Amino acid sequence: MQPDKRRPAQGRLPITDARRRLIATCQIGRKALGLDDDTWQALMQRITGHTSRTLCSDAQLERVVAELKRLGFKPAPGRGATKPLSKSTKIRAIWAVWTELRPHLDQADDTTLRAFVRRQTKTAALPEGIAAPEFLDDAQANRVLDGLKGWRNNVLRGEARA
Repeated sequence: MQPDKRRPAQGRLPITDARRRLIATCQIGRKALGLDDDTWQALMQRITGHTSRTLCSDAQLERVVAELKRLGFKPAPGRGATKPLSKSTKIRAIWAVWTELRPHLDQADDTTLRAFVRRQTKTAALPEGIAAPEFLDDAQANRVLDGLKGWRNNVLRGEARA
């Protein structure tokens, strides 16, 4: 019987995305600080009691990253998208419908979408409405998405008649 290739080697912890990021950050920090093998292993031994990152727990790897920062390592900020992404697929759907609608409008910029979102979310409790799609909860996002789809359909129907 062949061993399962996905199972971690003895003593090693399973690799999750968070763990992979910690290990990568350690490696990037090591290179950025110019640490040679002996210095790196001494640092690892001092902080974690291990000389290998793969044998360390996530908490130990976080301590290594903290030590690298103390020594002067500055991790690069994460890559951001041009539009803030939300976990909600409804928010992404709002941006998708807006992208479809934009070419058919005279004045179509993010300010126009934000004004539409404000109008759609005005209530007695929120007389000003919500400023941007990123701040919507699911119920509000549904309301805005339905309104945006209706606007898109009206615009497309109007162009089909012309």
